Amino acid sequence: MFSAKVSPTNFYERKSPLRDRRVPLVEGYYGPTIPYRRISAIELRTGRWSAVQRFWARVNADPGHGPNGDCWLWMGPKDSNGYGRIGCDNKVMLTHRFALELVIGKIPDRHFSCHKCDNPSCVRPDHLFCGTAADNSLDMVAKGRRGRRKPVTHCPAGHEFSSENTYHHKNGVRRNCRICAVKRTQEWRARNSNG
Repeated sequence: MFSAKVSPTNFYERKSPLRDRRVPLVEGYYGPTIPYRRISAIELRTGRWSAVQRFWARVNADPGHGPNGDCWLWMGPKDSNGYGRIGCDNKVMLTHRFALELVIGKIPDRHFSCHKCDNPSCVRPDHLFCGTAADNSLDMVAKGRRGRRKPVTHCPAGHEFSSENTYHHKNGVRRNCRICAVKRTQEWRARNSNG
């Protein structure tokens, strides 16, 4: 894929000349040391920039982003869920996966780049970890982000779904309030009567 390696010892090796913070060293190129700027389409097409350079040029490492204020945000293209995307080796990659692969190398099959900070556009490598789908789900549950909704106990009109007041459809999934069904039937009959 790409040969950029950052060892844990040199990840925070030098201070940025433009910003007062430590930045990762990748192939002699100092990550987010240059101020974020838009890369023109001509610059991208001419191939003068490697994938690593294009990546770091679109990372905003200014403090104050994310839940704890220390996330590095991807400022390039994002999908509908807020995850960054970058082209590398004629395919599109998720930017948080790209950032983690810069540090640890190739991510094994059936493993993902998971966020510790729960910020989809964060690409800071120490906010990421390599894990399986089960690890990601356990992390979600541990942080209280479980996607379950509260059980529905009342119909929209406020009637309780009790055993006497609930009609269950044959498929076993849908249910209706009997009081509301009777009311709808009476209204329909009143509208459609010939009297």
